[in-house]
Amino acid sequence: MTVQHIVLVEWKDEADQATIDAFVAAVSAFPEKIDGVEKVEFGKNISERAGNYTHVGIVTMRDRDVLAAYGPHPEHQAALAGAMPVVENILVADLET
Repeated sequence: MTVQHIVLVEWKDEADQATIDAFVAAVSAFPEKIDGVEKVEFGKNISERAGNYTHVGIVTMRDRDVLAAYGPHPEHQAALAGAMPVVENILVADLET
């Protein structure tokens, strides 16, 4: 079964656009760099319903095994390392479809 890894990000006030853009670019490259990641959709939230979460990502993965390997994967860790200093909050949910 396919897994949808859903992420909402609230950035700190000091987060600059270059850092946000670099994070989005890194995440968007995951299908080419992480085996089993099939698709990434990541961008700016277009409604006010998510409070201060301004960016939303959906990472489509082949299965739960890919999800288990995704967290510690070096590409994922590198993307997080660049972003986490300016992330205020992050909310994650996983859905198997």
